[in-house]
Amino acid sequence: MNYTNRLRLLAMAGMLVAALLLTFYFHAVLKSGTVFTHLFYIPIVLGALWWGRKGLGIALFLGVLL
Repeated sequence: MNYTNRLRLLAMAGMLVAALLLTFYFHAVLKSGTVFTHLFYIPIVLGALWWGRKGLGIALFLGVLL
């Protein structure tokens, strides 16, 4: 795996963790029933742009979580 792919994976993992933590914070701490799907648009779009069809795995993963 080259440097660019590692950097992309690290960026994607960071965005996914941040979105998951923010969603957890809003649900568990603030007791909000709203699902903030807009937090997950950026990782889904970037995954599709960077990895094409393989990027669909990100959308499926987030769909299962939500």
